[in-house]
Amino acid sequence: MKLDAVVDLLLRGQLSRSWPLTWGQGAMWDAYTALGQEAKRYTMWSYIVPGRAFERGEAIDVLHRVLDEIDAFRLVFDASRATIRFRDEAVVRVVTARCTVGVQLDANALREEAMTNLLPLLRVRPFGLDEVPIRIGIVCAEDTVLQIWYSLSHLPFDGGALRALQRLLQDAFSKGVYAPTLLSTVDILRQESSLEMAEKSRLRIQGWIRHARAMRGGRGLMSMAPGSFSVTVLRSASAAAAAQQIARRSGVSTTSVVLAALSLVVREYFMPDLESFLFVCDNRADRRLRDFIGQTIGNGLVILPTYDPEDWSGYLKGVYASTIRAYRGARYDNFRWREEMTRLSKTGDAGDLSYYFNDVRIDRRSWERLEVDPATNPQTDSIIEKVDTLAMGDATLFANLDGNGQRMELQVTCDDSVIPPDAAVEALQAVAQVLHDKAR
Repeated sequence: MKLDAVVDLLLRGQLSRSWPLTWGQGAMWDAYTALGQEAKRYTMWSYIVPGRAFERGEAIDVLHRVLDEIDAFRLVFDASRATIRFRDEAVVRVVTARCTVGVQLDANALREEAMTNLLPLLRVRPFGLDEVPIRIGIVCAEDTVLQIWYSLSHLPFDGGALRALQRLLQDAFSKGVYAPTLLSTVDILRQESSLEMAEKSRLRIQGWIRHARAMRGGRGLMSMAPGSFSVTVLRSASAAAAAQQIARRSGVSTTSVVLAALSLVVREYFMPDLESFLFVCDNRADRRLRDFIGQTIGNGLVILPTYDPEDWSGYLKGVYASTIRAYRGARYDNFRWREEMTRLSKTGDAGDLSYYFNDVRIDRRSWERLEVDPATNPQTDSIIEKVDTLAMGDATLFANLDGNGQRMELQVTCDDSVIPPDAAVEALQAVAQVLHDKAR
């Protein structure tokens, strides 16, 4: 694959005032500024295959038309004041790569070649705070576009935005449809900065402070810091089927089923007095935000109920009710939440806020038709392995639940000084066993 051209797309719009960071932007701001070069791990990426043949110039025109409608690509972070604003102009650079002769006939080979030779250019370094938050590469055979790859900065975008942009581009390149997004980032910021929302945030923050002070002492809210943080993942079809069966039978969500099982294991193995999980909330259940290309992440607090071994159903429903309350109480607009919790943590006035749970599944319905096979042994069906070690982290345990079709992928990033890698493996084995046992 040979890189042979670069085209700049000029995006124009209105210059805006400065805005305070949202919660999601603020959390990512902390991570980016602390991680330095390692912040490249937060770069998200995807690609599309056009539905018909496009010449390169025609494809560039379509890209320009789509991106010029999205104000978030003109967003810039002001490092001196920890605020955001919007440029009146932004330049998006598009790199062209010509594929090896013959590879274009094999879709898998073409994808592998692009991942090897093009994608690293889009992810080789983290996005700067003042950099246009998208990079694009197109793969051509002669002058015909075969694939369009893009990477996004996690500062102004979340995983839902990655998929929303994918849908928008796919519609433009397959159907000729240029559906405008329902809301712009400026719309959201203006709405969330209203007096009504500011008062809502103030009340929510007061509630967080009360909760944090009432909890037993602990690590508080951790900031990004050096250390050793192992990443371990559980991959299991039987665990997904078990979680779905429990959820169907109990009338709760699969999210709360997995969180309930994980919480039991964490209490048994590492922290008997753990009172809560921070629940990472993505507000895309709001129909207005389904196709919003921006940041909708907030935090809620899941207060864990007392577990009675004779009443798993009561415990599960208690976790489910707490996740609903956490979701409804999450705020998306205000970075002050994190500032207040950090301040309380430094003075020793906050309980342990270092355990996180994030359900990152794009399609929460992909497990709906799964059925448990009684003959399945979760210990042999499940694959558990350590996949990485990070030099910095901000949590004792950060769990990400993904779906990957009809298989569960539960990834935990653990502070090795509290939860050693071998213990993380044992804990994930126990989670799979709990789900299997409770599904019987």
